[in-house]
Amino acid sequence: MNASMDLTSFSRSDMSRQFKAMQEKHLQKIDTLEKHTQQLQEDLDAKDVEIATLRVEYEEKLAAKELVIKDLKHRQEVMAQEFAEMLKETLDKMAECLESTDDKGINFDKDPNQSLLT
Repeated sequence: MNASMDLTSFSRSDMSRQFKAMQEKHLQKIDTLEKHTQQLQEDLDAKDVEIATLRVEYEEKLAAKELVIKDLKHRQEVMAQEFAEMLKETLDKMAECLESTDDKGINFDKDPNQSLLT
């Protein structure tokens, strides 16, 4: 019976040693995984900050470009108005010229070489 108790005691101590070894191994693995998780979370937080910074920069650039577009559209409208005024002035002058030639009695249908200066 003494041998049986020694075997049981040996088995218990061996099982206990194996359990503690496995427990220590698992605790180390848990610790390693927790450190890895913490590192990944820090990386994720850093990326979130970087994304926020890039988003702000993008929005600032977009606002600047929209301002340039607005300014160019305004300048285009002003130039179109100026061009319309120039065309109107040119047409008015041409109409005056035509009226003055009609007043002088010049008829280009009969003599196309007739001068406007006479």
